[in-house]
Amino acid sequence: MESLAPPPPLKLNSNHVESWKLWKQLFQLYMDSASLNDKPESQKVAILLHVIGVECLEIYNTFTEVPSASMNDILAKFEAHFVPQRNITYERQRLFFLVQREGQSVDDFITELRKQLRN
Repeated sequence: MESLAPPPPLKLNSNHVESWKLWKQLFQLYMDSASLNDKPESQKVAILLHVIGVECLEIYNTFTEVPSASMNDILAKFEAHFVPQRNITYERQRLFFLVQREGQSVDDFITELRKQLRN
């Protein structure tokens, strides 16, 4: 199963929070399905840094205290970097003012509501 293709490198765009969450989920699925979670911690870190791509490797190089960090520690640092603290009042306001657009299907609107609820 080690021939399973890893996820593509993380592409940073205007919505890097959603991109990060999706990439992290893909990476964790890859590690599980390829049975790579049983590897030594240093090898898991190397896999993460190889798969995540050049843009994020540059971000990793700015982190402090990571030489002996575990893969989960590094993922947590990326999480803190990409996912800012939420302003709960603002997020509630956005949810309350969310309305179904003309021509938008009910299923699409419900999906949009669920995404907003996660925030």
